[in-house]
Amino acid sequence: MTGSLRFFLALSVVISHLSGSTYCEHIGYYSVRSFFILSSYAMTAALHEHYRFDAKSFWLNRFLRLGPTYLAACLLTFLAVEIFPLQSASFMPRWGFPATFADIVQNLLVIPIVFFRADQFIFIEPAWSLSIEIMMYGALFLLLARGPAFAFFGFALGFYLHLVATLNDVPFDRIYFSVNGPIMSFSVGALAYFWRRQSTPCIPPLAAVLALGLWMTNFFAEAALAPANYPVRAGFYLNIFLTIPVVVALSELKTGPALARVDRLLGDLSYPIYLVQWLGGFAGYMLFASPAMRGWELFFASVAPILLISGALSWLQGLVVEPLRSKIREGATEARVGAAMQPAE
Repeated sequence: MTGSLRFFLALSVVISHLSGSTYCEHIGYYSVRSFFILSSYAMTAALHEHYRFDAKSFWLNRFLRLGPTYLAACLLTFLAVEIFPLQSASFMPRWGFPATFADIVQNLLVIPIVFFRADQFIFIEPAWSLSIEIMMYGALFLLLARGPAFAFFGFALGFYLHLVATLNDVPFDRIYFSVNGPIMSFSVGALAYFWRRQSTPCIPPLAAVLALGLWMTNFFAEAALAPANYPVRAGFYLNIFLTIPVVVALSELKTGPALARVDRLLGDLSYPIYLVQWLGGFAGYMLFASPAMRGWELFFASVAPILLISGALSWLQGLVVEPLRSKIREGATEARVGAAMQPAE
């Protein structure tokens, strides 16, 4: 049921951005970090169980998974900005900055986005996390996913970097948006995979329910129950560690065919939802004449456009790209099995 978790996290980010609620601001931070852990867990599993660290098949499938939908979202955003330049610049200030040829190229390459200036044009505002995720895929492929010792080294390094930043009163935004900030989360995801591989199931049902309840409480209620700085200090790190049993438990959960299809559908929607949240927000703002740039009225007005655009992108991805991705993944698996069956020299 990890697809449902991805959908929930994507929708939580949308709420944190479009609602304009200071109470909900932290759930965007929490959602992205939880998704980093889930992504690392899934990529570590894929590297061991499908690709066997074959660079060609792994990176080609990563590009096919992320690239087409991202480029389509960029194209749709470009059209919106070109057709409604004044309104789009008012709604999203970064859409109003001059876009040089170099800016466009860097947007399309994704990785440079995390290094963008605050006054630099960007198609997809939250693409900074996609930039970091791609870099962390490299870290997983080269080191973190190679074994428990390497993952623990990454965790220790990430923990040290966070500790030093906290002790030196580095502002939370600088920690959160930094390139090295997610090292701990991605290492934790890899460690979660190695933990699960030791025994199945590794989390009793009662413990899984308890972990989910604690995670949800910290996720939603901490702003009301805890001190003002808790969401960006203790709560932020508690979210990281509570995500571990939640991810492992949901990955172990067995469901019937109908629920499995729903879970897959929701999971497929999560990535395009994350990419088009501001585009859908702008569509809601224009179509429903929302009086505010941010607010709950804008969020509810934007839900339908976001889901419609995301559904179309997900459908196109499934129709055109996913069959090719399946062939690449199956080819990597068959090559691994064939190599294992070769007699020893």
